[in-house]
Amino acid sequence: MFSISSTPAKQSAGETITVLSGRLASATLLEDRRAAVLGLRSFAKDFPASVASGALRSLIGSLSKDSEDVDTIKIVLETLLMLFNPNKESPEASDEIALWLADEFTQRQENITLVLDFLDAPDFYSRLYSLQLLSSIFTARTQRTEECVLSAPLGISRLTGVLDDQREAIRNEGVNLLILVTSSSIEIQKLVAFQNAFDKLFAIIDADGSLSEGGRTVEDCLILLANLLRGNLANQSLFRESGCIGKLTEMLKGLLEAQKQEDNIAKWAQIQHNRNIYAFISIIRLFLSASSAETHQNQATFWRHGLSYLVLQLAFDADVQIQIKAEALATCGDLIRNNMTIQEGFASLMVPPPLESTAGATSAPNGHSKIYIIDGLLDLTLNVHDISAFDLRFAACQCLKAYFSNHPEVKSHFLGRAIEGYQSGRDESANILSVLLRLPGDVFLSDPYRVWFASVIAFHLLYDNPAAKGVAKGLTEGDASKGEEVVTSIQTITAHLLMRIRRDDDTRILVGYLMLLLGWLFEDLDAVNDFLAEGSNVQGLIQVISQPVRIAGEVVQGLCAMLLGIVYEFSTKDSPIPRATLHSILESRLDKDGYLDRLAKLRNHPLLREFEVTPQRLISSPDGEEINVFFDDVFVDFFKDNYSRTIRAIDKVPDMEVSVITNGTEQGISRQLVDSLRNQIDEKDHAIQEANKANKSLEGAVKEAQEANRRAKEDAEATAAKLTAEMRKLQSQHAAKISEYEQRAAQMQQQLNAKDLQLQTQLAAKDQYLQTQLNGKAQQLQNQLNQAKKAHEVEAERARQRAEAEIADLRATVSRLEVDVMKANKSKTVELQALRAEHANLLKEHTAQLKEANGKVEEKEKELKNTTEEVERLQEQVEEQRKEAEKRQDEYEKLQDEVEKLQEEAKKLRAEAEKSQQETEKLQQEAAKTKQAVADAGKARDAVQSELDDLLMVFGDLEEKLGKYKKNYGEKMSARSESGSSSATSDVSDEGEWLDIENDEESITIVSLFDSQTFSSWNEMLDSCKKRHDFDFIATIKNLQLDFHGAVKLVNYIRSRVRDQQPVNKNLTLADFEDDGYFKPVLENDALIVSLDEILDSDLVKADTTASQLNSSQGELLAQKQALEAELESVRTQFSNYRLAVQETLDRRWGDDTEQSPAKAVKGDRGNYYFESYAYNEIHETMLKDTVRTDAYRDFIYNNKHIFKGKVVLDIGCGSGILSMFCAKAGAARVIAVDNSDIIKKATENIFNNGLSDIITCVKGAIEEVKLPVDEVDIIVSEWMGYCLLYEAMLPSVLYARDRYLKPDGLLVPSSGTIWMAPIQDTEYMSEHISYWRDVYGFDMKAMQEGIYDDVRVEAMPQNTLCGEPYPFKVLDLHTIKPEELSFTARWESKLLRRPDGLDGFLIWFDNFFATSRSEPVPEPMTTPEVFVKAKNGNVAFTTGPSGIVTHWKQGLLLVPPENSPSKLELPETVSGQITFAALEENARALRIDVTCSSESQEGKKWSWKLE
Repeated sequence: MFSISSTPAKQSAGETITVLSGRLASATLLEDRRAAVLGLRSFAKDFPASVASGALRSLIGSLSKDSEDVDTIKIVLETLLMLFNPNKESPEASDEIALWLADEFTQRQENITLVLDFLDAPDFYSRLYSLQLLSSIFTARTQRTEECVLSAPLGISRLTGVLDDQREAIRNEGVNLLILVTSSSIEIQKLVAFQNAFDKLFAIIDADGSLSEGGRTVEDCLILLANLLRGNLANQSLFRESGCIGKLTEMLKGLLEAQKQEDNIAKWAQIQHNRNIYAFISIIRLFLSASSAETHQNQATFWRHGLSYLVLQLAFDADVQIQIKAEALATCGDLIRNNMTIQEGFASLMVPPPLESTAGATSAPNGHSKIYIIDGLLDLTLNVHDISAFDLRFAACQCLKAYFSNHPEVKSHFLGRAIEGYQSGRDESANILSVLLRLPGDVFLSDPYRVWFASVIAFHLLYDNPAAKGVAKGLTEGDASKGEEVVTSIQTITAHLLMRIRRDDDTRILVGYLMLLLGWLFEDLDAVNDFLAEGSNVQGLIQVISQPVRIAGEVVQGLCAMLLGIVYEFSTKDSPIPRATLHSILESRLDKDGYLDRLAKLRNHPLLREFEVTPQRLISSPDGEEINVFFDDVFVDFFKDNYSRTIRAIDKVPDMEVSVITNGTEQGISRQLVDSLRNQIDEKDHAIQEANKANKSLEGAVKEAQEANRRAKEDAEATAAKLTAEMRKLQSQHAAKISEYEQRAAQMQQQLNAKDLQLQTQLAAKDQYLQTQLNGKAQQLQNQLNQAKKAHEVEAERARQRAEAEIADLRATVSRLEVDVMKANKSKTVELQALRAEHANLLKEHTAQLKEANGKVEEKEKELKNTTEEVERLQEQVEEQRKEAEKRQDEYEKLQDEVEKLQEEAKKLRAEAEKSQQETEKLQQEAAKTKQAVADAGKARDAVQSELDDLLMVFGDLEEKLGKYKKNYGEKMSARSESGSSSATSDVSDEGEWLDIENDEESITIVSLFDSQTFSSWNEMLDSCKKRHDFDFIATIKNLQLDFHGAVKLVNYIRSRVRDQQPVNKNLTLADFEDDGYFKPVLENDALIVSLDEILDSDLVKADTTASQLNSSQGELLAQKQALEAELESVRTQFSNYRLAVQETLDRRWGDDTEQSPAKAVKGDRGNYYFESYAYNEIHETMLKDTVRTDAYRDFIYNNKHIFKGKVVLDIGCGSGILSMFCAKAGAARVIAVDNSDIIKKATENIFNNGLSDIITCVKGAIEEVKLPVDEVDIIVSEWMGYCLLYEAMLPSVLYARDRYLKPDGLLVPSSGTIWMAPIQDTEYMSEHISYWRDVYGFDMKAMQEGIYDDVRVEAMPQNTLCGEPYPFKVLDLHTIKPEELSFTARWESKLLRRPDGLDGFLIWFDNFFATSRSEPVPEPMTTPEVFVKAKNGNVAFTTGPSGIVTHWKQGLLLVPPENSPSKLELPETVSGQITFAALEENARALRIDVTCSSESQEGKKWSWKLE
């Protein structure tokens, strides 16, 4: 029997998908894979997660395997698109699936490249589905896809090439994809634009019917153009220069012509038509950004091509929708704003009248009437009353404001025409003065915005325009000569305001009047007096403020309060209502709390607080159309700027008046000056009265004095007779005394002469004795020197014999000898210099002792001489006394006192003689000490001579070795010389010196130190350097006291600096070229080094002898010293020539014969971009989201509120204002925020919105140029740090502010910083970013590596890439550091942590420290932020290094070329060197970083990088 098998179990969808996925992954035949994909496609819509998880990678792999089969590629791409767009009813549908799918593509660069490859395929579906797939991936993962497209070969070119496809579906899909790609990336925008995208898009627009007939494709192309141009100055410049402005003009011209010919368009077509025009106008407005530096140039280009006029015609076209008209008028305003030339030409344009019947219209040649544009704009603004046309009226008003923006002449002309029309009495409904000064008729009562628009226009004409205010103030009603009351325009407007308030008219009318009055009265003393001339004005405003508040009345009451505050602020003692009276009225009728409450409610009112986010246009709602426009944007800025001043106005005492300067003239009266002058007048009157009284009393005193004088004269005559008799008696007595004193003086002179002779005899004997001792010692030293010479000769002969035995070994080990020579050179030079220095010090010490002894002898001689002079002086005094006695006999008693003084002087002379004897005995003791010092000097000389003998033996040995070495290399060099030249010979002098090998027929050519010019002698070369380069070589040698070795290093140091294009400091120090590496010549066969002996021996260098200044004994001792120095100099010369010859030989062997001439660096300044770059939100968003940075400042300020409370704080580079607001919240009394970027405007807005404008003052400009409202501050807060800490060069500005404004005990936040560096090795990074270019899809792109090692990279590197210990090479104390110290060279070292194959480079980062007091010591270099924070409560610190959280500074990565990298480093080993930070000459805000590196097993290497 046959058995029937059972029905197989039903397979689930999941199981089927698993089977199909496995089949796709394992199938080897194309048909099998295609069948599996077809099966998976049927499940993709309903089971996207299952299909993606099982078969996604297989599907992507199929794109690569089956790329040649069109059908398979089509269904694979369809399946992938279904996975991105599943059925919404599917249980597996989720947004996460699209993200997961996009990650699979974007995490592998080759996947994106694979999809891009299909854009080159000719198949329709391959190209179309590839574009759609890329759009889906881009929508899910925008940033990653951008990076992959940029990295893909020809990625942007392929996308842009789709625009050339003639198939509309593919082309339109390409446009949509490019819209996504170019929405945010500036780099991609530039690449797309430079692929001729502009011309391609205009071609598509023309093919689709342009603006007049185009559909959705035209809109998409215009959107793509907008993406390419938005905020991209480079693309805007390319668009302008490639003639695309003319194409825009032709498009608009064609639209206007088509609209004249076409009948009504269908509603569905009209919608797309309007969308296209909107997109077109938005492209024009992209070129007219107020913050762009190229706006004026763009305005001129649009005007020159006639595009501005065409936009204006579009705005006045009757067939155009109102919203488009409004947009066109707003664009016209942007086209003329702040451009004087275009503003003046704009007024001459004519347009069709906006109203059906317009007075003054002229007939155009075609029969249509036209009016001037200004009249047309006024008609639109003031005479169109339909609420649906509000946006058009508002745009017309904005265009009028743009017409006279920043153009005083246009404002004056506009106002003059308005006044003329008003005074003529004509019924001008489009005259702003007629609207403001005359009450409206019934037809205008329902339009509140007519008065509002007129007030706004008048506000812009008068605000901050003293000349216009003066003209408008002269407009009055009434004739005073006829007895009529004269009413000014200010009084008329105020009367209309108060009357309309009482009638409860629309709030917008009242707001318009108040805005106008506030702008007019501000800083205008005459206008305020005009306002106060009508006494009811103040009472009316107070009554309005005091009334119960209505819902909309808060705005009116607040503005009235502000108006009263401004009136009081600018009132004076001479105002119609005196300032004191006005103050008492305000205090009695309106209390301060009520005044402040009205202003606070106004500031917090939604209409004002949310002005920037409230649409200033007609709003459509289910309840009907609504308009919420109450304020003008310029008035809102005016209110914010002067809110604080208005609040403080009522607190000012009446005696304190405000002085306003207008057009260079001060308005108002200084009451302090008047009171001061009155007080001075009162004081003068009082002084005159006192003087008159004193004069009368003096007259009486004069009379009394005259009578007393007469009596005194009579008494004096009687007394004179008595004195005459007494004088004769004294003369005889005085003559006897003088004779006695003369005899005693003669005796004292004889005694002194005898004492002087005795002292001179003793001194001569001592001098002779010392001379004899010195001569004997000198002879003894000479004998010892002769013996040393003989011993030297014997030892030299022995050394020569020993050297001959080593000749064979020397020839076999030449390279080893070179090392020995270099080591001996260095060590013996040091020993020789040490011995010479010791000898010179001993000799100098003994010479100084002798000189001191002789000085004391001379001092005693001077004392004897002074004693003699004192005796002579006494004799002269006696003579003077004798003459004085003859002249004045009446001073006998005074003469007796003089005699007593002479007796005391004689006693002093005797005491001085005894003291001289004691000094003589001391001198003898000093002579004995000097003798002992001479003996000690002899012993020291013997020791020095012994050391010299040993050294000369060593030198003799080296000379023999050098001679053989010289002979060997002389033979080799002779063999290399050209035929026909003279044979080079060498010889050894008597002292062991050997001559350079040179051609007898060649002349010496010396190359200049600073350029390639040559000279025949060193004298000419040095003179040229001194005259042309201001460098005195001879003076430098003398100042630094250089010997031959030092001069050699100096020459090579200068030549190396010139070769490396680095400046040479005129004030050099020994530390500049102390490195022994400068012994190696920069130029081969440098004739200047050969001539150094001659230079050093020339009269220019030799110092003047000072032998004439010493006595004869010192001269002989100096001669002995010079003889010893000559011996040492002979040895030094031999060794110097020996070292020079060896160095030259090594240079020839190394082949170092190239000479590099210095190149002049191109200087420039590319720092203007710096402040512009901070005007955009992106950079501030990045910094604010850096929590390490922002939290550090916040924590320090908030955790140390006691430091900031009540202090004045300066915030330099305030940016968004975040640090200033931190300080204000912490209790600072005042914060001054300074920034030179346009971001200061947004900071001002942020501060106002947060209610801190009464504490924080914003100042725009560079800190070095602005004038702060304070003289000094307590704290300076600034976030000045750049990459590697010092990039951007903002720190000098902070230091300037520190020195200019910070108090002596003030605090800098942060207070210090430490810069670290460490060597790194990261094989993975080098492979992905450096070696990558050597194999790009099988191609060698080595050219892309050019300059890759020259720039500093800013990267966030992991901690494990460090192969050495970090080292802090620089600590910056911000309280004391000077700007010139920011360019520096510092030493660094690092102990290797692991054994690297080679160093890939170095990593640089910094730590910042926030100290709570200036007195706190700066943290030690090795201090970490964690240790610093724990050390004291309140301290804050952070690091930007690899061990911390990644910051926006990251780290500076300095990569070194592999061929120049230290290699084969062993553990334990330490690498070290120097690092230099300096500013680039062409860009002061950029950095140049130089690093040298060496180790125990590696020679030194040097690299340089730029950080721009």
